[in-house]
Amino acid sequence: METPGIGSWLTRRELLTPAKEAVVDGQRRLNYQQLNRRVNRLARALQGLGLQFGDRIGILSYNCMEFVEVIMAAAKLGLILVPLNWRLTPVELIFNLNDSGAETLFFDSELVETVTGIKGNSLLKQFIVFGTKETMEARAYEPPTGRTNKEFSRKVRIINRGLRGVILRKKLLNPFRYGFYSLTLFSHKLARRLVPVFLVLLFVSNFFLIDEHILYLVTLLLQAGFYSWAVVSFLLKDKKIGQLKIAYLPFFFCMANLAALVSLFNLIIGKRVERWNPQR
Repeated sequence: METPGIGSWLTRRELLTPAKEAVVDGQRRLNYQQLNRRVNRLARALQGLGLQFGDRIGILSYNCMEFVEVIMAAAKLGLILVPLNWRLTPVELIFNLNDSGAETLFFDSELVETVTGIKGNSLLKQFIVFGTKETMEARAYEPPTGRTNKEFSRKVRIINRGLRGVILRKKLLNPFRYGFYSLTLFSHKLARRLVPVFLVLLFVSNFFLIDEHILYLVTLLLQAGFYSWAVVSFLLKDKKIGQLKIAYLPFFFCMANLAALVSLFNLIIGKRVERWNPQR
């Protein structure tokens, strides 16, 4: 499967220093053994998609651990990697993709809107989104964890990492200097992470205002019903009925927002994951 060159580096490093730290991505850390095994799995998956030596694959992403894995998997298979600048417009990205001849694209889940703008106007046939959630017909980069507690922990880790990243680069939130990018960063990385705070405030305020107007009672009952539905979905998650989308969505919504709430709390008290060990 491997070709001469950097594609063989990881195999040698795993043999020589398997426990040595290879990649640090925020709170996520991989040693050479873990990294090589993940890259090998990715390379086999790409072969399963029909990719062959000399094929071109694009990647549209921020700097992350997955970026390194894609680089090394491409090297192992002799694929030609086409890195794309996420700051480019859809029109510019379409030109670059068509000019390169890439038919497969890896992309960050935060850039779904950008990819939506280039889909259908390029030569792309296959899309792979980083993470476990499939979107816009794109395959998920990671298989589902299979266990709710592991998926919850994964979300807490990723959200906490994202919030810390915003704090470290808070100057980018200045719209007078960075324009539309600062607004995009605020909405994607900060505002949506604060949704659970507003949900809690909404529920509590409705509870204290039920005597003021019938509308507050109705909205309180609707919220209580939705959260109860999510609890029932969790209890039935191993049953066939619990795996239906209409049953699963309330649970997933609540789990994602609870993970964001826990991440915010951990950020406030200064708690962080010092080392991440992959579960897949």
